[in-house]
Amino acid sequence: MSAAVLYNNALRQTQQLQKEIASLEAGEDTSAAVQGQITAGLASLQRCANDLDDMARREVTAQKKEKAIARSRKVREDYTAIQQAFTQWKIADRARVATAEREALLGSGQHAERRSSSAVHRHGHDPQSTDTAILMFDSMIREGDVLDASGNRVDDILHMGQTVLQDLYEQRDMLKGAQRRLYDVANHLGLSTSVIKYIERRSTEDKYIFFGGIIVTVLVMWFIVHYIG
Repeated sequence: MSAAVLYNNALRQTQQLQKEIASLEAGEDTSAAVQGQITAGLASLQRCANDLDDMARREVTAQKKEKAIARSRKVREDYTAIQQAFTQWKIADRARVATAEREALLGSGQHAERRSSSAVHRHGHDPQSTDTAILMFDSMIREGDVLDASGNRVDDILHMGQTVLQDLYEQRDMLKGAQRRLYDVANHLGLSTSVIKYIERRSTEDKYIFFGGIIVTVLVMWFIVHYIG
């Protein structure tokens, strides 16, 4: 699959997820099926972002690589925004459910209190079961909030880990590029050294030929002057 096709698929998934999130926030459809679709869509969108990161690292030209990185960043930003909106909606929905349950419990507690009040008049004692139940319910709500906060922190840590891993991949590619350039320079320097050595050797040979020619020329002139002249 090409980067363009993958990016277009990611855009379609983003639009679908945004519609589903809007439906949740408006209260039109808050079923478990819709929430499951959003969870699956977020996982698929995250895979698209990772695949776009891999394709961007494999691009050869700087222009294509920059374009691929921009697309990957856009998809990852959309994923983060949708994930945060979904998390906030789940927290608000849990708060609404907890409030409704607490109000129902308080209502039943008031009804039980009225009944126990009559029992007090009849038997001479005041039961504390309703207050205990309310305290236990409040404690469960606080524990749920703590667990939600811990889950959000874990998600943040995972996201930071993915970001760090992506930076390490990019640094590795930069180091590989620098290593290739060093090899090229080393090969170029090796070739230059060979050329310099060849020139020095040729210069030495030319020097010997030059002095040899001078000696031969002097001998020939001496021979001509001494025997012919």
